Amino acid sequence: MAAGRAMFLIRLQPGQEEEFQRRWEEAFDDLLNQPGFRGRELIRVDDGTGTFVVLSEWESVDDYMAWRNSLTRSHVYGGDLQPLFSAPPITGVGEVVLRMEREGLPAKL
Repeated sequence: MAAGRAMFLIRLQPGQEEEFQRRWEEAFDDLLNQPGFRGRELIRVDDGTGTFVVLSEWESVDDYMAWRNSLTRSHVYGGDLQPLFSAPPITGVGEVVLRMEREGLPAKL
């Protein structure tokens, strides 16, 4: 089974960057208990617009979708994140079909 990835492009209301990062970081311990969760990354786009990219890695798309549709998701982020956003997030979910890495680095799919 191929690894699943969820990707989000998030634009925040002015001044909400620290609150978003705080809630995102605090959610990590709860995510560790989710079946299939492997890890995630938060990338701040360096253009001063409050834009972030989130990459979330799961054992499978099914594992991610099960978490996404669970009540745990809202609890993990301390409630609704929507008021922090300046626009609805652009999202994508799919299977990793090819991963290329530098020789000598571990690659787990």
